[in-house]
Amino acid sequence: MEYLQIFVKIVLVGITGFLVIRLLGKKSRSELTPFDILYVMVLGDLMTDAIYDDGISVWKNVFGTVAWAVLIFAMQKVIEESNNVSLWVEGTPSMLVVDGRINRAALNYNQLKTEQLRKLLRSQGYYGLANVAYAILEVDGQLTVVPKDRQDEFTVLVIDDGHIELDVLEGTVGKPKQWLEHEVKARGLRVQDVFYGELSYGGELTLVTYDDLLDEQGLRIDE
Repeated sequence: MEYLQIFVKIVLVGITGFLVIRLLGKKSRSELTPFDILYVMVLGDLMTDAIYDDGISVWKNVFGTVAWAVLIFAMQKVIEESNNVSLWVEGTPSMLVVDGRINRAALNYNQLKTEQLRKLLRSQGYYGLANVAYAILEVDGQLTVVPKDRQDEFTVLVIDDGHIELDVLEGTVGKPKQWLEHEVKARGLRVQDVFYGELSYGGELTLVTYDDLLDEQGLRIDE
């Protein structure tokens, strides 16, 4: 009877855990944010208690797991709707090398030494700064390197979901907010109309409006 009870717990908790994890969406492990990792850690603890703690009924743990999932789902919606909350929870990439020059402020902010930067560069197949135009430390800790012979392909996100990325625009690109607003207006648009805006190293601005997005059937939303 005891083994049957454990088996039932494993089945119920496994099904509940699977359904809850689906709330994360289709993310690879490398794309998980600190918030997602905390979510999985607490979920794992709840599932372990449900199986091995005889003092807590499986239904109580199922309830706790579902309640945790609902809380996380609500938090994810808040993150999606609020750019400020998203930046605080998920963080932003750091430009460790800009135009071939080391960004010392970014190194200090991420508590990195120059030798650690060299190690990260070596992991991407670069054994010095000679051919590195940009090196970006992503929010998941991975390093993205743009070589000098391909720096014209490098772009930065300057508009995200109708909001101007001021840190990127002013800090990385070195252009004021008014410049971007003028460029967007020149195309007959407002910043609020733009879902995605990127600026290339060569100064080319690419804008994707909300009307350009596709729906679930792969059709443009405005069609």
